[in-house]
Formats: sequence, structure tokens, C-alpha cells
Amino acid sequence: MKTETPEDSFYIGWQTRPAAGNRRLMVGVVGGWISLGAILSVAFAVAQRTPDVAAYAWTHVRTYEGLLRASPYPHLLVNRPGSDTWSAYPLVGPAKFGIAPEWCGSADGDTVRINAGIIYRSGSTVLEVVSERPVPIVDGPAPFATKPVDSAFEAVTLVGEIVDLKCYTGSMNPGRFKPHRACAALCISGGIPPVLVVETADGLILTFLLVGPDGEMINEAVLPHLARAVRINGRVRVENGLWILSANPANIVSL
Repeated sequence: MKTETPEDSFYIGWQTRPAAGNRRLMVGVVGGWISLGAILSVAFAVAQRTPDVAAYAWTHVRTYEGLLRASPYPHLLVNRPGSDTWSAYPLVGPAKFGIAPEWCGSADGDTVRINAGIIYRSGSTVLEVVSERPVPIVDGPAPFATKPVDSAFEAVTLVGEIVDLKCYTGSMNPGRFKPHRACAALCISGGIPPVLVVETADGLILTFLLVGPDGEMINEAVLPHLARAVRINGRVRVENGLWILSANPANIVSL
């Protein structure tokens, strides 16, 4: 039986093979690191959140008809076929740009026709508008039989993350967290509405369009708070089917 001597681990530079003791040590260390790497890779993969089902059909443009509203952000109210129910579709522009309220012009409050691609995520829909202007419809019926009923404001304190509406809804997935911070800053600076994403204790995801105390855009004011947890004191209401969080930017606190 061969026993290891100090010479077994002695390094000699001109030898083509390391000493037997060193070989065993290197095999053990390298093998251990490989096994640890494999275990950590599996653990990280299991821990990742499964992305929501999302779609960004920017190449599939179709025509939409509905009631155009400019406030709080431009959106289209579309009647669901065969019913008195309706959907509110916020409007954004191509790339990293929003739709300004001025785009609606005199068509604000009228039934219009627009061309747009659809952005979709877990029941929420945004339209990426490619029409230069909305086209009023003067020879057709109203898009829905019943008008949406707005709710009264309720004071709330919410904790969540501020993201941009377009990427979060589906043009990116998941469209949030620190890796998305630079993209969100560009989108919100370009006029895309900021949204507060709130996750409840039971895993339900709620989204709120962010506006100022008087319903004004506060895009620039929210930029320092992106990609981090924030607490916001404000007032919530449902307006035209959209959940709106009205808050003074001074009441947004990064946690």
C-alpha cells in the first residue's frame, strides 16, 4: 500500500504532471465548484417568477372604433360585441412615446376610428396608435349603449413599484424591476403614462395610472422613484373604467 509522503505534493516546475497529492486536491476542489454551480443554477431557475402571458402585436395593425377620451390620458372606450359592457384601452405612440391629450383635438368625447396595434397582458390592453389623427365617425351608432359610471375618490396608502404602462403591459416582459429602470425612464419621459403596480398579500396584481392632485401628468416627477419600492399617499377612483391614483409627487416616498 502506497502512502503519501511530502514529496508527493512537492511542485517541480519542469515536470509535465503535477504531484499526485496536488492532482487529488485540484480534482476535489474543481468538482466541488462544478457541483455547487449546478445546484445554484437549478435553485435560481426554480426561484424565478414565471412571466405573465403577454403580447405585443405591433406589426398586426387593425382598425378600432370607440369613444375617444383625452383625460386623464388619451384612451378609447370600446363596446364589447353583443353586450352593454365596454373596455377602456389607453393609447400610446410607437417606440418610447406616449399620446398627448392635444392629439385628440376636437374629437375628444366623439366616436372615432383609429388604426393601432395591440399590447396585451393578463386582461389589460393598450393600443399603439399609428394613425396621424383620429377620424370622427358621423354615420354610425354610438360605440356602446350605456356610459361607464365613475366612482368617488377614496383616500389610500399604497406600496408598489412605478413602471411605464407600455412596457409593463406587454411590449416588454416583465417590464419592471431594476434591469428595466433605464427603459422605463425613457418611456415615461417620452409621455407614456406611469403606472403603480401593487401586489397584494394573496398575489393579486393591481395597476393604477398615476396623475397629479388635479389630474395632471407627473411623468418627470416620478423618474427618481423608478425600479424601487415606493409608498404613495393619494386618492383612488375609477374613471372611464381605468383605475386612477391621484397623488402629490411630494407624497411619493422611496422605501
